[in-house]
Amino acid sequence: MRFNSIAHLTAYQQMGVFPHTHDALVAFIAANAMSDRFCDLACGFGLLAEQLRVRLGKYAIGVDKDAEALNAAHAAGVQVPLFDMRITPARFAEFQELLLEHRIEAIVARRSAFCWHEIGDGSYGLKSGPGIVHGAGWHMTAFAEMCALAGVKEVLLQGEVSGRWTIDHDVRCFDGPFRLKLREHPDRAYMTRCN
Repeated sequence: MRFNSIAHLTAYQQMGVFPHTHDALVAFIAANAMSDRFCDLACGFGLLAEQLRVRLGKYAIGVDKDAEALNAAHAAGVQVPLFDMRITPARFAEFQELLLEHRIEAIVARRSAFCWHEIGDGSYGLKSGPGIVHGAGWHMTAFAEMCALAGVKEVLLQGEVSGRWTIDHDVRCFDGPFRLKLREHPDRAYMTRCN
């Protein structure tokens, strides 16, 4: 089932079941995250943020550019605050205000390669090749610095290690402000701040 399948939202609404695609990241957050306040980027229906609230007792918000998905989430009973926002460089200040208003300490992104491609206008030079994504450029560096200035202390990303997308570009952009380390799992990679 695709990550954005309406079946995930229906299963949550009817049975309180969260998508299994979140299990590994939620377990990783439970075991490793130092933060209590999260922003889920490219949240879709907001079910990862909702799961952080319900299962881990964390405060979470979701941000996505798909207003239809966010409206469907609210209609299905998702309770975390959800915000309709495409995070372009022109809206970095607005996003920073949102982080400050909600006292966000951690950014989480499940589909990080796709999430980062959406930051900016989608035209800043991401190129796919065999197993790597290149060229996130200044947008991502500026985004990382803006998050750090807003009080974000952790970034927890999940991306495919094998296959078409990787989170290699994320590591380069976030390393300065967050001193990140990569933790690898059989088919996924996660990043969090080094202590």
